[in-house]
Amino acid sequence: MNRARATPSLPGLGLLLLSLATPVVADTVHEVRRGETLWGIARAHGVSVEAVREANELDDADRLLAGRRLRIPTTTSAAATGEARRPRDPVGSSPARVVAAAAGAPAPAASPARSSAGEGDAPLAEVVLEDLSGRALDRWFERLGRVERGTPGAVVRVAHFGDSHSATTSFTSAIHGTLAARFGDAGPGFLQPGRPWRSYDPAGVDVGADDAWTFDRVHGRDETVLDDGRFGLGGWSARSAEPDAVLWVETEPRAVAGAFEVQYLAQPGGGSAELLLDGEVVGRIDTAADTPAVGRHRVQTEEDRHRFEVRLRGDGEVRLLGLSAERSGPGVRWDVLATNGARADWLLEWDAGLFAEALAQREPDLVVLLYGTNEAADDDLDLDRYAGRLAEALERVRNAAPEASCLVVGPPDLSHRERRAWRGTPERLPELIERQRARAAEAGCAFLDLFAAMGGPGAMDRWVAADPPLGARDRVHLTARGYRVLGEALAGALLRAYDASTGAASPAAAAE
Repeated sequence: MNRARATPSLPGLGLLLLSLATPVVADTVHEVRRGETLWGIARAHGVSVEAVREANELDDADRLLAGRRLRIPTTTSAAATGEARRPRDPVGSSPARVVAAAAGAPAPAASPARSSAGEGDAPLAEVVLEDLSGRALDRWFERLGRVERGTPGAVVRVAHFGDSHSATTSFTSAIHGTLAARFGDAGPGFLQPGRPWRSYDPAGVDVGADDAWTFDRVHGRDETVLDDGRFGLGGWSARSAEPDAVLWVETEPRAVAGAFEVQYLAQPGGGSAELLLDGEVVGRIDTAADTPAVGRHRVQTEEDRHRFEVRLRGDGEVRLLGLSAERSGPGVRWDVLATNGARADWLLEWDAGLFAEALAQREPDLVVLLYGTNEAADDDLDLDRYAGRLAEALERVRNAAPEASCLVVGPPDLSHRERRAWRGTPERLPELIERQRARAAEAGCAFLDLFAAMGGPGAMDRWVAADPPLGARDRVHLTARGYRVLGEALAGALLRAYDASTGAASPAAAAE
């Protein structure tokens, strides 16, 4: 089943932010399957997430109960009835909220939005991509150009490291989806082995493992967790020696993949496993080796819906580092290499050689690092030590992927609490972000400041007060809507920077 390439065009600035569809008459019913997300369902039916939300009166939770029946609206129905509704005014629904712009590009004029909490106007801000060297994104731009020209099989590959913000599906799906709308979709990319935490729910696929598997995490605190640095790029590994232990990935309805890959740890005494595609054995991995190394096995097939399984033979321990589900190009592949609670210096806890092997196998054209929230929450944060450790982490990544472009993304705002009252942005957060900016420049990376994009000091409190809310109640994370706003704006900044590099006016600028 061949995938039709997405049209290489981009609507106005509204696509870079939250896309709001006109309310429509529902004429399709979709029954939710386990593991499906609202983003994946909307994408499969070719409608916006907001259209499905409004048709079903859903809140901001992306996870849905299996068996629920959703009304799927169609834009043709709206045209036939002539119905229209004004988009809701708050931050999440107006292009005025977060403006996606390349460095030096003017921000479009827009009227402010009112907060339902009575806190006044929400500030307008830019998402500015800073590249002090002028060359930090050359590889990314060159590869995007090949994809946009329709070079057969061309795929632009991204490795995105981060903490819980990046591990949130609505955020990274918004980035990937915005870019795929212009350049094509090369599939979900890297997947954690199994489901190491309950809320792990990557877009477009269902993943899981039976109870025979033990999961180990980088910087794990449990005494039973291995601490040898031999983890997958997502910060986890899964191990078992039980016969017939199974770990799998399955494409969701209307999603397709044409290649599956498993990364594993080759090690002394390692066991073997069979690889199954749609119930048929299509390969085998033998993980026994004299010294630890990263092995991989790739299965190529027709692009369609598939289920890929790794089933152990019970002749020794098998340790899996990650899976992937991919599509042929042209298109964008966005590997999400993130886990909850992560910090930049956790990258130094991986076995350096295995980390370099695993990242090189993913062949990234752009490496993204988004950390800082967990570090900023430390009362005893030493900014000089933090900057030094961040520099070491950047050096490790740059050494592992020397040809890749590099982008450091500063964390979003958060609000701290004292004496049962929210006190706004911690003083150390802007200072930490300035250290990130300096280390990014020294490492030859571009920098993007999400804190400034949200509106600077106090932004999180304003995003929480918006109607509907964009900030979560813990005032550290965002709602699904807020993550989509920020993700689409981040992607918009990358698009504008790319258009500036080609000398072409961006579609968003042309629409102004």
